[in-house]
Amino acid sequence: MKSFFYTLSLLIASVACLAQTESRKAKHSSYKITCLYWEGMPSEDLYYREGRSFHRLKFKQAQRSSEISLRGMKEFELYRKVAQPQPDELPYELLSRCTIPNAPEILFIIIPYERQEALMYHVYAMDDTLASFPRGSFRFVNYTTENIQVKCGAQTQQIAPLGLWCMASVDSPEGGFVPFILGDSNGKIIYGTRIFGQPSGRELVFIIPPLKKGGTPRVKFISQLVDP
Repeated sequence: MKSFFYTLSLLIASVACLAQTESRKAKHSSYKITCLYWEGMPSEDLYYREGRSFHRLKFKQAQRSSEISLRGMKEFELYRKVAQPQPDELPYELLSRCTIPNAPEILFIIIPYERQEALMYHVYAMDDTLASFPRGSFRFVNYTTENIQVKCGAQTQQIAPLGLWCMASVDSPEGGFVPFILGDSNGKIIYGTRIFGQPSGRELVFIIPPLKKGGTPRVKFISQLVDP
C-alpha cells in the first residue's frame, strides 16, 4: 500500500511539473517579438541566435520586422557572419546583446555606430504592448547621455538618459499636427518641428546622440497604424 501511494504521489508531481512546463512554453510562445533598424536598411546581414540556431533578421524599411522567436533565451544576441572563422570557432561574431524584458510584446531597436572605424550596433528593448504604448499616443525615447526636455503641444516633460515618456497625441478623430520642441537640461531649444498624431496610430520618437560631439541630437519618427 505504501508503495502504491508513493507511486501515485510521483505521478501527481510529474503531471504538475509537466503542466507548469507547458504553461511556460505556451506563455513564451505567445510573445510577439519584432525588431526595428534605426535608419533605412543595414549594410550587412545581421543574425540572432535561438538556442544553437542562427537566423537572419528580416528588417523592413522604417517598420517593425517580421516576428521572431527567442524560445528558451534570456537575452537577445545580435551577430554578423565571420568571413574566415577559425576551425574551432563559430562562423558568427557577437556584436551586442540585450536582456529580454518580461512583456508579451517586445520591440528591439538596433542602432549602428562606429567604434575604431568598425561598424558596431547598440541594441535596446522596450515593452511594445498597447497597454504601455496605446493607440492615439506619442512615445518619446531618450537614447542620449543627457537629460532632454520635450515639449509636445501643451505638455512638457524632462526625460532622463534611456528614459521614455508616453502621452496622448490629439483629440480630433481626423488627427492633426502637434508642435514638438526639444530642449537641453536647461530648457534651451535645440530642435523643433511638428509631428502628426492620429487616434488609429501611434508614433515612436527616438532621440539619439549627434554624429559629432557638440552637435544636435538626431531624431527619428516611426509611425504605426494599429487595428482597433
